[in-house]
Amino acid sequence: MAKKKRQPWWKKLLNNQWLPEVLVVGGLLLVAFLLLVPSIVTSTLLETLQAVLSWVQSIGKQLLRPTNFIAFLIIIGLVIFFIRRLRYHLLRLAPKDRSCPVCNHRIRRRHRKSLDRLMSYFVPVRRYSCSNCNWKGLLIYNKQRD
Repeated sequence: MAKKKRQPWWKKLLNNQWLPEVLVVGGLLLVAFLLLVPSIVTSTLLETLQAVLSWVQSIGKQLLRPTNFIAFLIIIGLVIFFIRRLRYHLLRLAPKDRSCPVCNHRIRRRHRKSLDRLMSYFVPVRRYSCSNCNWKGLLIYNKQRD
């Protein structure tokens, strides 16, 4: 039987379902590079600080231009898309069983704290504890699994 030829890492990445995330991160890095590198390379630290302060002051004027406004909307859209895809993958990769991550013993639900409730708006988490090893912590909760 012939050996299966191993694919390079970049082909695996492109054939994988992580392609949208790679494109979003690449786009954000490109935008950050285009915004930050010219001012850092061509000026000293003080001049860069002054440039950043003047940029912050003129951001309102710049956003009123149609091209900058559209670019700003695209960046916001990419960030929202990335957060939604991250949430999707966290839910997809969450463990299917409700067992302790330390000792694999059965765990019990506990009351959530206010920070846990705030975090649940982005990633649905629940607080659990283990009676065997006294582990306490958060696990991702997926309604479809229960």
